[in-house]
Amino acid sequence: MINATLQFLLPILCATVSLLYFRRASIGLERHLKKVSYGFLILTVFEILSSSNLFRDNSDIKIFELVAPYGILSISSYIVLFVAIVVLSSWTWYYLLKRLSTQLFMLLMSLVVVLSLIVTGTFVSLLFKSVETESLIKLRSNAEVTTSLLEEKKLRIQSEMKQFSLNSEVIKAVEDGNRQVLSEKIKKQMELTGAGSMVIVDSSGKVIIRGENEEEKGASLSSDKYIEKALGGANPAGYFVTSGTISPVVSLRLATGMTGGAIMTTYILDNVFVDGIKNSTGLAISLYGDKTLAATTEEIGNSNTRLSGIKEMDSEVLSRVWDKGEIYTTASTLGEREYLSAYVPLKDQNNEVMAVLQVAQQEVEAMQAAGQAVQMTFGFIILIMVILAWPLSMISKKLVKEWE
Repeated sequence: MINATLQFLLPILCATVSLLYFRRASIGLERHLKKVSYGFLILTVFEILSSSNLFRDNSDIKIFELVAPYGILSISSYIVLFVAIVVLSSWTWYYLLKRLSTQLFMLLMSLVVVLSLIVTGTFVSLLFKSVETESLIKLRSNAEVTTSLLEEKKLRIQSEMKQFSLNSEVIKAVEDGNRQVLSEKIKKQMELTGAGSMVIVDSSGKVIIRGENEEEKGASLSSDKYIEKALGGANPAGYFVTSGTISPVVSLRLATGMTGGAIMTTYILDNVFVDGIKNSTGLAISLYGDKTLAATTEEIGNSNTRLSGIKEMDSEVLSRVWDKGEIYTTASTLGEREYLSAYVPLKDQNNEVMAVLQVAQQEVEAMQAAGQAVQMTFGFIILIMVILAWPLSMISKKLVKEWE
């Protein structure tokens, strides 16, 4: 509230100072003060342009692009500020050549300003770096928690599949080849668990029944790595990627053995899945398969169209996450927005990276608190300089008087 009030007051104050100096230059015939009047008039324009940062929380992408840091209004304000500095500096230099006491005062004030800017600049750079580092550490932690939730989901599904495989009615239906009973059982199980696909095979790997396509029968899945391991007594689980119309489809695939065969279940990880994680964490969630964006919570601008089909081009992400299987945090770009992101590899039953989970936060959100701290810091610096102005002026006059 205080910052917003100050943003509106500064242009008015600068304009008032400009008018007062212009009046003195016109009525008082002190023509050299016109340059000061022009300088403060230009500063008024600068303050008006700077007040655009009050609209940076606007959800409209066009307005945000206009008022964004280093956007067109931001750059224009810096250009106007530079012109104002040049105008006021030229007058200051002229004035310095006329009075020794003023020369000393400006010299001392300049030293204070330079030291303040050095200290403040160092503090600001360290603050932003610290905020970014802390945000990336939190994102890494959130990404690891999200991954652990996925592992818990995987274990829960494996437990449900094991119970289903031990069901006496299911076992008898498999032994008898009773597809009608299996159809009822498998459909009910898919509805309860939300599975996208569920297939039961016999001991040779031939399909007995497929829940999503009951007509399929007799096709051999013996070469499928999940079925092969399940028939061998293991309970393989991992992430699986298939091609889609626009973007790849990432799925969680699990298999378990049973008397007379095996069961394989597939859960599609789509936009509904990532929306569920976002609702729990408040963070932007994306899934990549084949190094391409498969599902995400993020939209194009303010539309209801999800970003999809975007290729991951960051060589460091590709190397550290896809090739080496590491969790990696960095600043990234998704669509038109800048993010701080944590990338987590998702592996298949052979421990090979098949997909990548991205947990992200918009960079502008992470830096908002730091931006407010910076504004307060500059406010304190200006206050200190105002307080020091009077004693420095007295010291300058005393030194000149002693010298004369």
